[in-house]
Amino acid sequence: MHGSTASPACHSGPDALIAGLSCIDTALVPGSSTFVVTAVYRSWTAAGRPSRELLVSGDVTPQPVASPDLGASRDYSVLAGTDVVNTGQSSISGDLGVSPGASADGLLADSVAGEIHLNDASSLAAMTAARSAARDLDGRSTGSHLPAQLGGVTLTPGSYHSDDGLQLTGTLTLDAVGDASAVFVLSSDSTLQTAAASNVHLVNGAQASNVFWRVAGTVQTGSDSDLTGTILANGAITLGQRTTLSGRALSLSSVSLSAANLIGVAPRSPAATDTEAPSAWPSGPGSSASEEPSPTPSDTTDPSTPTVGLLPTAEPTTAEPTPGPTPVITLASVVMAIATRSW
Repeated sequence: MHGSTASPACHSGPDALIAGLSCIDTALVPGSSTFVVTAVYRSWTAAGRPSRELLVSGDVTPQPVASPDLGASRDYSVLAGTDVVNTGQSSISGDLGVSPGASADGLLADSVAGEIHLNDASSLAAMTAARSAARDLDGRSTGSHLPAQLGGVTLTPGSYHSDDGLQLTGTLTLDAVGDASAVFVLSSDSTLQTAAASNVHLVNGAQASNVFWRVAGTVQTGSDSDLTGTILANGAITLGQRTTLSGRALSLSSVSLSAANLIGVAPRSPAATDTEAPSAWPSGPGSSASEEPSPTPSDTTDPSTPTVGLLPTAEPTTAEPTPGPTPVITLASVVMAIATRSW
């Protein structure tokens, strides 16, 4: 109740149950308000005691937030600190990288449309940029409270935070209210998990490129989930069977894929490839080429050399290959130590 006027704040229903007995009032106006919870079941109705008076002053419209600068990690669909493990026919639209680790196993030859970088200058720069973006988000004010269960919730642009783990069962709607540049930041001090077939629905101009998930722990998606945004996680990211992510999976730890589909990050233009030896910090796409000769498989491969496990394509052909230039992926052989498990 605001003043002497009563109006609905938020509610559940037979088709939109509120888990955890909580909901978010997105229409607060300046002034004093109290809240009364009313339970309805068939012909039975019971109202709780009024809450304490809540005084709201000033503009309560969610304040616009800026996107974090992804820097060199922008070209990566998948970036891991230790390793990437894939099973099944995954599809990755952008680059895949690991740093300071150097292992990517189970990838089909045509899984990655972009480049593969294992502990080289490009993946190192990308991980440095991802760490910086994560610290940027960590250093911001916590913003509005996020309920533990995101299913059935609609959020407008802004920054949202939960001290606890986040669950998504069903649909989370992100409403840009007609502003295609609007940014959504959703952060958790714990974990993020989705149930099977859960999804993030973008409406009224919301863009996948403007959605950011900051997770202090692990991320795990149920099969057939359809998610949106860039995930920056300290813990492992596990994308369940047939999960579609319109964005990026960037983890300080490992990334596991199971016939996952990562879209939305365009592969680098071949014309942008730099053929000179890279500097310690590449200044743009394609600056990861090296003058080192590409490694030649042998029975005595140096164990410090980064390895990528490429399996045959799902439908191999018996036709003779046409002679021509052979694409080369250059892998640096530097192995680095990591001293901390935090961004």
